[in-house]
Amino acid sequence: MSPGFLLWQVTTLWRRKISETLRPYDITHPQLVLLTSIVWNAQDSQVIQADLARHTKMDINQVSQVLKTLEKKNLIRRKESSKDPRAKELSLTTLGGDLLKQLIPAVEAIDHCFFKVLGTQQRTLCSLLRILKD
Repeated sequence: MSPGFLLWQVTTLWRRKISETLRPYDITHPQLVLLTSIVWNAQDSQVIQADLARHTKMDINQVSQVLKTLEKKNLIRRKESSKDPRAKELSLTTLGGDLLKQLIPAVEAIDHCFFKVLGTQQRTLCSLLRILKD
């Protein structure tokens, strides 16, 4: 069987579980990934849209659309960058931060349950996936 097809099947099963958990919060998986990535990237410096696209490997146009939705939901704030007037700095609102505090443990629990069948081979899987990602 094709490794690409297997990866697609596993990803589909895993994302289905994530989506089921997120549904009551009215948030999609891409929205959660970008919220989390804003926090992750903010540890180093100001966060702009292009940073998120690079970090998540998402298409820049998809990132833009998802960020617009997050802003409408009052989960993020966008303001003109102090370094580049063409770019927008991104930050979480209090509502976005509170939501993230609820969702991260729930998603981590899904990961734990989903991947626990691999036991000690989880590290190997992560190493192999990093090779493909990079």
